[in-house]
Amino acid sequence: MASASPSSQILAFEPFEGNIPHFRKLVGDTPNIELIQKAVSDFNGDGKLYVSSTQTGKEKGWEGREGYSSSVTLMSEDNPKFDHAKSGIVPVCSVDEVVSGPVRFMKVDVQGGEIGVLKGAEKTLAQYGIDMIFIEFEGDRRIIDFLLEKEYVLIDSGHYMYSQKPDGPRAVDVSPSFKASTVASGREVAAGELIERPLGAEDYIQFFTQLGKLALHTDLLAIRREYMPDFLHALADLQRNRPLG
Repeated sequence: MASASPSSQILAFEPFEGNIPHFRKLVGDTPNIELIQKAVSDFNGDGKLYVSSTQTGKEKGWEGREGYSSSVTLMSEDNPKFDHAKSGIVPVCSVDEVVSGPVRFMKVDVQGGEIGVLKGAEKTLAQYGIDMIFIEFEGDRRIIDFLLEKEYVLIDSGHYMYSQKPDGPRAVDVSPSFKASTVASGREVAAGELIERPLGAEDYIQFFTQLGKLALHTDLLAIRREYMPDFLHALADLQRNRPLG
């Protein structure tokens, strides 16, 4: 992203100390990226960060990432089941506290705390606008309701699934396109694109509910309605310039 838009200012948020060395190694001294070592939600202050697991650096596909974790969640009343022994206090901020201008793109992947991030961006959305939001979705209808209320157009992407119970349905029973994959925690999952899925908001949410025995994840791309013509124009240019074969 930094190389594709070198004139843009990129703000990256990371509250977990174990991830900081890997972040700095990845981005180096890229001048337009600023790292803010805070969690993001709908309040400013301190919060409890839950870390369910960290990498040993030997997991397949994640070699060399010792101490890294993608299983980091800001604890809240929505997540009472977390083990407090694996938590620590970290600083927390909202998007509205940090941002003071228009935003072209925002990625949100905070392991269940996505609605808090959105609520903490209310002023930014109203005053400046966020053209595109790429956000993890696990069936929380509050996310879809929030984005539709803000008049975003929603597009879903690939789904990641794994069986939560030995007797539960397998991902391949839902879609034959799913293939074995490994996530950062080392867990084996089935990943792929669902061939058939509902289009309407209510049916889409119900679709996630019905597959409750599977941990079903996707990423939603939310496009601000006013930005949609520019998005479609850019997409058409990308397709025209794509190499054949």
